[in-house]
Amino acid sequence: IEEVFQQAELGWLPGASLTDLTLEDEDAIGRPLVLRFSARSSGVGVTQDGTLALRAAPMPLNIGAPFAALPRRTTGLVVPYAPTLEATLHYRLTGARFESVPSSRSIEAEPGSFTSEITGASGDAEVTVHVRSSLRTGVVPPENYEALASYARQVDHAVQDLLRAR
Repeated sequence: IEEVFQQAELGWLPGASLTDLTLEDEDAIGRPLVLRFSARSSGVGVTQDGTLALRAAPMPLNIGAPFAALPRRTTGLVVPYAPTLEATLHYRLTGARFESVPSSRSIEAEPGSFTSEITGASGDAEVTVHVRSSLRTGVVPPENYEALASYARQVDHAVQDLLRAR
């Protein structure tokens, strides 16, 4: 399971090595499957002019993006399944400190919700980012498609936040 998880799910984390994986409620059909994992990577960010820049939420957490790829719709769009995605990322630097940390964000819209809570501040060596993303299921009528696309763009913008360290 660990090998398949690392190959299939950790592609967003360059050079990652899985250190721990726990499955919760894997046999409870009525409950969400929870995957708790830890991984290490030295290739998470980009260094430019002595500053390390890394995305605060590097994993794909924008559930609405695949549904909002068209410029407009003339028919309804079915969102059949959209599990709530939740992630807690803990960044620990060795020999460096964060020099800029983004603010927490909250997006509430008809199509869904997105929150990014940041614990830690500039000058710290550790920062924790907790992200939660959800999308409502059902049929999106053509007249509401722009709201879905707008929501997906807002979430995409929010997940681009950067942590900078020196």
